Amino acid sequence: MTDREPADDGTPSGDPTVEGSERLVANAEVHRNAWERTLEDLRATEGELEDEGWDVVATAAGHTGPVAPEHDKGYWGLSYVLPESGAREAEDAVEDAAFPAYEVYRNTVQGRVFAVVSYLDPDAETAVLVASNFRLRDATDLVAHAHDVGHLNSVLRRLDGTVIARIRHDEPGKFFPRYDSFERYRDDWHEQFLDDSP
Repeated sequence: MTDREPADDGTPSGDPTVEGSERLVANAEVHRNAWERTLEDLRATEGELEDEGWDVVATAAGHTGPVAPEHDKGYWGLSYVLPESGAREAEDAVEDAAFPAYEVYRNTVQGRVFAVVSYLDPDAETAVLVASNFRLRDATDLVAHAHDVGHLNSVLRRLDGTVIARIRHDEPGKFFPRYDSFERYRDDWHEQFLDDSP
């Protein structure tokens, strides 16, 4: 008799492959729920601004990537790849607005940041809202650079890579959890948020 009882399908219940798969499924469900809540926040924010008379573009990034300068892409910051309809509307909006103000509504779930970023031009009463999510472990180099230079960029892009807008933010801490503690924990900063995520 082994110290591991077989599962119903004959697979040992302590099999690390099975346990790892179950953990991946569980984490995927947690992340899916977090993304659904983020989209709900996007729509709620859109409705609030429209009720106040603002022109609003609301879209969800198909991919969000932290890009540090050493990647040599011609830009650095949080890169948001927008779907074509959202990219078109955002491009029209940035032609007529400056977006000096911004708000970030974010939640950290098992090593990922889920956020709605509101780019705001109060004078024009125009807003571009972008829902996004990214892995914190991918952001370490970007956070380090933001600490060094004191600001962060948002880079809005089309699916083909065309840059629609670069928007500077002088408060990078709005985008990342525990931003102010980064210098103390630089080598393992992202691990504070991993929990049991893969």
